[in-house]
Amino acid sequence: MDNHIVITSFNKQRPPYDKDKAAKLYEGSPSWMDERIILFKKYYISSFLNQSDSDHHNFIMCDTSTPKKYREEFTDLEKNYPFLNFIYNKEPNSDKKTLSLIIDQYKKKRKNNSDTILTSRVDNDDMVGKQYNQEVKENLKSREWITFSEGLCINHFDHSVITYLRFHKSPFVSRKTNINNPETPYGWVNHDVPSDSIYTNPPIWAQVIHGSNLDNKLRGPRIKLSSTFMKNNFNLA
Repeated sequence: MDNHIVITSFNKQRPPYDKDKAAKLYEGSPSWMDERIILFKKYYISSFLNQSDSDHHNFIMCDTSTPKKYREEFTDLEKNYPFLNFIYNKEPNSDKKTLSLIIDQYKKKRKNNSDTILTSRVDNDDMVGKQYNQEVKENLKSREWITFSEGLCINHFDHSVITYLRFHKSPFVSRKTNINNPETPYGWVNHDVPSDSIYTNPPIWAQVIHGSNLDNKLRGPRIKLSSTFMKNNFNLA
């Protein structure tokens, strides 16, 4: 069933809104936005194209300041990858106005009539394993909140540099909610989410470490994984 909604912030700020700060995202050549789109295509989109269960809807939350050239590029991505949905607003992702925009768009695209929805958060420079969508649905059958607690850190500049990260309260959070009163994992510090930790084998997510990470370091012990494994599980060439 296609009732899994993945919500991803792209170039939205945490409040309070700062117009000058927003403008800096589009300055330079390449700009922050240019570089982030490259990461988004290479890692995020590729990994969601690789899902064993392809029934999911991804809502990419963008700021209303987003320049026309990027909006046009995002429109092309929507055409090429129908699971992507770009939404432009300034309110936080947990705000009722934001949720209303998401649900309105979801209702237009869904193929089910269930009142139950599953909402997740994934960052725009992260990857998820091919069983991710399937595991979200399976684990939320009997739970209200889950956190996937086993993942990888991968060096963007050298994909052979990988660490294993066992993260009890990671940011990869999902919850079961109702379409008539929707809630998301946003608005919570991930350490405080009242979730059950889910440990998977193989690890179900990967954080890509690159020059503009907020937390720019590889964490956990170094491990060796074959290129075949990374291709099969994360669609990483």
